[in-house]
Amino acid sequence: MSKIVFVPVTDLPRTWAVHGDADVSVVELEDDETPVQAYMKAKGDGAPYPDLIFTKAPGPSNEWVVEGDSEIQSIVGRAGQWPTDIYDEIKPELNQPLNYRDARHASYPAVRDQLDAVAKMGIALREGKPFPDDVNAWLDTIEAVKAQHPKPDGDEE
Repeated sequence: MSKIVFVPVTDLPRTWAVHGDADVSVVELEDDETPVQAYMKAKGDGAPYPDLIFTKAPGPSNEWVVEGDSEIQSIVGRAGQWPTDIYDEIKPELNQPLNYRDARHASYPAVRDQLDAVAKMGIALREGKPFPDDVNAWLDTIEAVKAQHPKPDGDEE
């Protein structure tokens, strides 16, 4: 289940920090745009809509607007408590461990970084040169993620 959190950046009134996405970390609002609209625009056409969205409500309280749950529209937590933790306390049945595919996906580097590494690897192979250090680091990261989240026995995918 994808959970995205939007928090306003204090010193930049039209800027929101995005938590829960490896590819988009900040969005800038245009005109009457909401953080969710700016985020989906940044993600691009065809991007899947997040399952749950938490947006900080105006004011000093720890209130969050929830989008994606038909039963809960807002939550309030203790000062400094993260909205996903508040939500998981309310609905613990949704906080199930990730399967290995989801855990790997959440742990892999950003797609753009992986594509860059693949391109550099291809160039090195074509030119008969050793892989650059960042390509070796990427390969080490992929191996570490696979070791940390192993495929269960009998899973053929």
